Amino acid sequence: MLPLLPLLPLLPLLPLLPLASPAYAQAPDPTAPVTYALVVGSNRPGPGQQALRFALDDAGRVAEVLTEAGGATTEHLVRLDDPDAATLVSTLDGFEARLAADALRGQATVFLFYYSGHARAQGLDLGAENVSLADLRSHLEALDATVTLAVLDACQSGAVTDAKGVLPAADFSTSSVSGLGTAGFAVIASSSDTELSQESAALGGGIFTHHLATGLRGAADANEDGRVSLDEAYTYAYDRTLVTSSATAIGAQHVTLETDLKGQGQMILTRPEAASARLHLPAELAAEVLLTRAPHDTVMAEVHKAPGAAMELALAPGSYQARVRQGQRTVACPVALVSGSTVALDPSDCPRVSTPTVAARGGSPSMDPTRYETLFVELGLGLLQPRHDAYVQTLEDFGFAPGVDWFGGDLAPDLSLVFTRYRWLSAVGTYGKLDDSAFHRAVTNADLPDDGSDLDHHFRWLGTRLGLSVRGQLPLAHGALVPYLQLGGGLAFAKTTYQTVDATDVQHFVGPQLSGAAGLQLVPGGRRWRHLGIFWQSELIYAPVISNLLGERHDSGGVLNQLGLRGGF
Repeated sequence: MLPLLPLLPLLPLLPLLPLASPAYAQAPDPTAPVTYALVVGSNRPGPGQQALRFALDDAGRVAEVLTEAGGATTEHLVRLDDPDAATLVSTLDGFEARLAADALRGQATVFLFYYSGHARAQGLDLGAENVSLADLRSHLEALDATVTLAVLDACQSGAVTDAKGVLPAADFSTSSVSGLGTAGFAVIASSSDTELSQESAALGGGIFTHHLATGLRGAADANEDGRVSLDEAYTYAYDRTLVTSSATAIGAQHVTLETDLKGQGQMILTRPEAASARLHLPAELAAEVLLTRAPHDTVMAEVHKAPGAAMELALAPGSYQARVRQGQRTVACPVALVSGSTVALDPSDCPRVSTPTVAARGGSPSMDPTRYETLFVELGLGLLQPRHDAYVQTLEDFGFAPGVDWFGGDLAPDLSLVFTRYRWLSAVGTYGKLDDSAFHRAVTNADLPDDGSDLDHHFRWLGTRLGLSVRGQLPLAHGALVPYLQLGGGLAFAKTTYQTVDATDVQHFVGPQLSGAAGLQLVPGGRRWRHLGIFWQSELIYAPVISNLLGERHDSGGVLNQLGLRGGF
């Protein structure tokens, strides 16, 4: 997912892209080079890979910026979603005739190839198929374009912020630059040769693409001339990507640009001044602005607006919402843009919203795929296999026989409260049942009247526990499958009841308990119902609580296997 940043270098040669796009109010410049683009996104996994989430979204974001703010016409831009190798190659070759015809007329042209998806060191992975860098280069060189730009982003999706690429980005970045670089050719990789590229589920795509797109819409226009040059866009995207990625677990990401382009003047990538609809951010505004587009709340731009300079963002006509955060105050402002309009953002009259609403970028708070519920309730029911120890053996030696168990064990319900502060770690508080055993001893005495009363002696105990555990978990498949291990301890409680024909003796015991468990959480409803799930857990419990006059102590724990339901909020 080579964020658009890569396009920067490439787009440079688009200086005066044809302004024939509907997003532009001005007439096209006949002297500008004609821009052609093939934008490819592939979420399909190859052998040993997982399906991606955001490759198609990043490809769509690149295509939108080129048509809405860059002046590229829809007739000259082709987008492919999840193509096979033959489709990609044939579509690429299909540009040859049009580029050759332009060359005969003396028309300058720029051809941009953008790819977001899986890759290995020497090529692009399209599902089970592969297009090598050597083959890609030969097809690109066959095109009679004045300048050819290749933007390659190898990405592999994971949790809230993840590394992109089955192999380290260093391998692919180095191979792509060396394998494709040639005169009149520019290659952009989404990171340096020692770093991993990253994407964010909160942004719905690559960190770099997000900031580059925002810059090209006008946020990068540092000199306020209504145009965004290559230098401006690169500086803005480089800085914002570095800031965002530095806060992740993977670390800082620096975009890599390799060019061998001759005769470059000032390279104008986009012209926000010429767009038919614009959002104006006043000079005095100092805020964090998150702009989303209806109806799906798609993130369009995220701007750190400093006071002192006005800013305008080029956008397509439509309905938007600007969430503006100033200190502890956050407001949501509806914005309606029509063709030919420039709307000034004024947050003073906008309704205030809670902070979590703003944090849910790319969707409503309840649907944000990056949000993980912090509090869960788990209700489990399982079978506890109790221990047969010296305490139990003594009862049997005195003639006590055990009652009937469920499949050789005791039904044991549990109620747990799980607090998840970090995705990988949780604290678990549990109240549950331990073993529940009953024994009886038959009594026959000829001296007692035979009136039908129960003469047997009955002995029973019931154990419970109250504990606190630490759970280490590994979210897989975007949180749908979560294996975990946990260790804990706490208190165990037991009550024994010894009942004869004329007396009942009750005793209470308290002691320590330790436990260790392995489990698996499953969220079968996907992201929409990710706050509901089921779990399986196998737990080993040690709770030496009950004692007798002989000094023997009974362990009320055992092996507990259970299934349960979990709900988060």
